[in-house]
Order: sequence, then C-alpha cells, then structure tokens
Amino acid sequence: MSVEQLEAHSDQGGGQTAEPLIDFPLSRRGDVLPEECTWLREKAPVAKVRTLTGDPAWLVSSYALAKQVLEDERFSLKDTANAGVPRQYALTIPPEVVNNMGNINSAGLRNAVMKALNPRQKGLQDWLRAKAGELIDELLAEGGPADLRAGFADPFSAAMHCQVLGVPFEDWRRLMSGLDVAFMTAREPFADSALNWYKDVGYFEDQLRAQLALPAEERTGLLGRFAELKEADPESAHLTDDMFATVAVSLFGAGAVSTSAFLTLAVLALLQKPELIGYLRKHPERMGKAVDELLRWNLSVGDGLPRIAMADIQVGDVLVK
Repeated sequence: MSVEQLEAHSDQGGGQTAEPLIDFPLSRRGDVLPEECTWLREKAPVAKVRTLTGDPAWLVSSYALAKQVLEDERFSLKDTANAGVPRQYALTIPPEVVNNMGNINSAGLRNAVMKALNPRQKGLQDWLRAKAGELIDELLAEGGPADLRAGFADPFSAAMHCQVLGVPFEDWRRLMSGLDVAFMTAREPFADSALNWYKDVGYFEDQLRAQLALPAEERTGLLGRFAELKEADPESAHLTDDMFATVAVSLFGAGAVSTSAFLTLAVLALLQKPELIGYLRKHPERMGKAVDELLRWNLSVGDGLPRIAMADIQVGDVLVK
C-alpha cells in the first residue's frame, strides 16, 4: 500500500480498528527502506497489518514503542511457536527448539554466551583480519566479476562464528548450507524444514561431546565453556546436550545470516556513494562511526521480530489483546 493509499484510508476514518489493510512485510528489498515506514512511524506507530499467513497483527514501528514491546516479558517470543496462535510466517523452526531457547535461564550460560560474543576477546580481531585478508586475496586472484556474498561475506561470517563457537572452519559450508531454508519466510510450511534444524542440532551435540572429551586447557570457544558448565556449574545441571546445542545452532544461524547480509548490503551502500569510500580512505579514524551508521542504515532483518501478547497491554494508543 502506497503512502497516498494510507493517507486516503486514514482520511476516510479507517483508523486502527479497521480490518487488516497493510500486507506485511512491506517490501522484500534489503537496500531501500519502504516509503510507507515514515508515514507509519509518524501517523500510525501501532498499525493493523496482515501477515504472510493471512493472520492479523500489530506492526509497531516507533523506536520508543518497539523498545517497550521488546523489553516487556509479557510479549513472548517462545509462545509464538504454540499451536493455533497467529503467525508472522509459517514455522521453519521446530516448536521444541523455540521452547528450548525460552526455557534456558542459567546465569552461567548467559555469561558464557556474552563472553564468547565479546569482540575484544584476546586474539579475535587479529584472527579475523587475517581471515579477511585471505578471502580478499582469493577474490583478487580469481579476477572480476566477483561474487561478494559467496566469495567473502558468507565464508567470513561463517569463519567468525566457527571461531567464536569453537568448531572447525572446514565445516562452514555444511553449516551455512541449511540457513536459507532455516530462515525462509513463507506462507505455508514446507516438508522437512524440521529435519534441516535437527541435522545442525545433532552436529553441535557431537561437537559438544568432542569438547567434553578434551582436557580443560584444550577446550575452545563457546562449546568449550558449555563443557565446563556441564561439569562444574550446579545452576546449569538441568541443561541437556540438546539444549546447549540449540543455543549454539541458534547463535550460528542468526549471527551468520545477519553478519553476511550486513557486509553485503554495507558494501552495496558504499558503492552507491563512492564519495564516502574516498572519505573513509582519507579518514580511517572515522571507520567506527561509519560502521555504526551502516548498521543503522542496514536492513539485514527486513521484516520484524515477532512477539505474542500474553496479557492485555497498552502500546501507545492501542490496547493489544
């Protein structure tokens, strides 16, 4: 729906109590913000939409209200996998995997994850610079035209997550191969999407057991920390290998997809403004701020973060049931 159609609907008194009027997602493009977004933020920051599955939902588009929803535990992620609830798109993640993520509340596990994701951990930045250099050298050796995603963004993102998790980089292709299926957004469920997840959960279970078989000083990455938790943290004693593997596969999947998409779209954004490339070459000290702005500009998550209300909650002018 165009901005003009939104304005016309508003002028006719359609309001937010009308039947679903906006098809969501608004666009499939990752490099251009849909023109409707500005109107929605300013005029209808909580707007009725119709999802891919045909279900009604509220689209929250202002920063303050989105922050409210994401911080309020009564808006549940785990329960979006329940049977019979409205959906943003057909489930590709098995409900038990979503439940595992929602039931993991070990402080030791959370601390382990946060430490693993710390970009300042010893040696990580140097290792990533070296890996980026290797991949760029390979692209240059092949000559143009180059496939930025296949030749750099995907393997670099996978390398980073393999290093953080503590799994062999040689396995990156098999780990990346299922992600297009795992994060597909479709109207109808499709056969074997659950098997796609189970194969990777099984892989990370095997990798966790391999870490457990090593002496403590030889364990690496997040899986190495998970092995320590299994052995020595009473608060994590209830966590099964399957639960630990679920955390690992979810971190790899969501992280690898969003990082690769960011790198690809960031380069595209800079190519469209070559004067910025020249500026950054002359002012490398500005690179940190440039990355912050590219992250803000980037649409690597192009639809939305689904939540389901577990109580009646006021969001702006709307009482979400």
